Amino acid sequence: MCIRDRFSWDTTFCRQFFTITPEKGFLPPHEDTFLEVTFHPNVVDPDIKFLKVRCDIENSEPLHINLLGKCVQQTKESIYELKFDTVVRTSAKQKIVVKNPSSTPWRIKANISTTLENHRDYFQGKPTFEVPANGQAEYEVTYAPLTMTRNAADPKLKDETHEGTLFFPLPDGSALLYNLVGKAQPPNPEATLDFALKAKKESVQILQVRNWAKETQRFMVTWNVEGNDPSLFISGANTFDVAGEATKQFKLNVYALKTGAGKMTITFKNEETREFLFYKVNLAISPPDTIAVVKLSSYVRETSSKIVTIRNLLQRPAEFKREYITVDSDTIMLNPWTFTIPPESEFGLEIIFRPFLAVETKNKLILRHPDLGEFVYELQLQGLASTTQRSMTFKANLGSDIVQVFKFVNYLRKPTVYTCRVDKPGAQKQGQVEKGKEVRAPAQLVDFVPETVTINAPAADSYDGTELSVNIRYEPSSLGESRAVLTVSSPEGGEYICTLAGISSAPQPKGPFKIGAKSPPIEFTNPFFEAAEFVIRIDNPCFTASVKSPVKIDGKKKLPITLTYKATQGFPNTGRLIISTGDLPPWIFYLQGE
Repeated sequence: MCIRDRFSWDTTFCRQFFTITPEKGFLPPHEDTFLEVTFHPNVVDPDIKFLKVRCDIENSEPLHINLLGKCVQQTKESIYELKFDTVVRTSAKQKIVVKNPSSTPWRIKANISTTLENHRDYFQGKPTFEVPANGQAEYEVTYAPLTMTRNAADPKLKDETHEGTLFFPLPDGSALLYNLVGKAQPPNPEATLDFALKAKKESVQILQVRNWAKETQRFMVTWNVEGNDPSLFISGANTFDVAGEATKQFKLNVYALKTGAGKMTITFKNEETREFLFYKVNLAISPPDTIAVVKLSSYVRETSSKIVTIRNLLQRPAEFKREYITVDSDTIMLNPWTFTIPPESEFGLEIIFRPFLAVETKNKLILRHPDLGEFVYELQLQGLASTTQRSMTFKANLGSDIVQVFKFVNYLRKPTVYTCRVDKPGAQKQGQVEKGKEVRAPAQLVDFVPETVTINAPAADSYDGTELSVNIRYEPSSLGESRAVLTVSSPEGGEYICTLAGISSAPQPKGPFKIGAKSPPIEFTNPFFEAAEFVIRIDNPCFTASVKSPVKIDGKKKLPITLTYKATQGFPNTGRLIISTGDLPPWIFYLQGE
């Protein structure tokens, strides 16, 4: 029975200079095993030796071997230089061609070292590579620096370059040596981020910060807004610790006053090593939401108000001009329309509501400032029907009339037309809707008449409005009291309602009227709406009338009565024209003959 024995070389203390291949394995019985010893020194030394390098053999005594070598100075002809230039924390690669002129394949061990221990992994390559007999092979060297070298942006950095060597001990006893020189430039952005946010609203953005070093780093955090836009407010931690080779979330608070776009750079810098990373950020700022809903209610043409607070976060005064403010309702006034807010202060703006109609509406108030952006308020407005009503009182004798002026104010900021109408109390109005249909109310017989049916109102030039007026004539048709309702209305300007009260008394005598050869007639008006019969008589026979009595006069119509006078001895030159109807007091006109 044949048993293979296990062997193992202990090259712990000589591994830097010698390699035995294979280092471990099995020894077949009754056969020879060939081992390859490779000498790969990395220092010039004429006497390199390791005595009694032990090989442990299973079921046998250990075997020892002495390893002796001599390393001579590299000739200048075999020393080359590889230069690298890349951005820190990225890699650059170059390839070296190694030729094998011999008839046997080469297995070459590559030895890469750096001048400074903390740059050890900056230059990397495969530990071994093979070159075919009578052929060549490429060996790739990677330069992956984790720290920057001195540059124009930071001339205070310690390292001018990163340096190392690449050594190839060749099986034919010669060697190749490459001096490795690297320049690491400032980093590129870790990422270009796009932040979308709304104006006037706090926004928290997350950045993933990676620590490339093996040890924990403390970063100083700074940010720079392109153009130093004062309407952007950035806040976050000033220092930020990240564990070695870890990634940690950084919270950045962004607040924008106005709509638009912006750019900023956020930098995380290790103050001790001067190494840093940074992010480029594009800001897309959309219009703000409604800041507040302002609810206002008031009786028609009366006012109510509320105060809203406007903040100036800037370090300079903010002036609001009249043209910065828009409101889509004539019922709203601001107090004041122009104002200035001191730096980093607040201002209370009064919103005043005066409704024209008893309706509910939703409107918007927008203040647009070039630096503070938009302030948008939703106005929920409710006009309430007035609980008070105006009144006018007229006094006139039956058969006469009187005129009074009704005044009202047009608050509408555009031209409009007001319509005047007088109705009996409780009567249907023209345009009134019942059961889905507009009522066509008939003309009503009242003692009050507006002298103008329509009034063309110009646009009001201020919130206090423009005063307008209409003459109302009272001509009683009966003795005692009469009432009516005056309505002056515009579809947008609103409605004015006034109660009209008339008090009629008995006719008062008139005159004297001088009666001669060509005297003008005396006009008598039927004060009633219906036709009536009137008795005409004169108490002096010297006066005669052109109208025979009795006479019928249509309602509200005038009757001219021509009188003549003829002097008669024994009778005075004065007399009375007496007109009567029914049981009403008569109308008396004093006459004087000429």
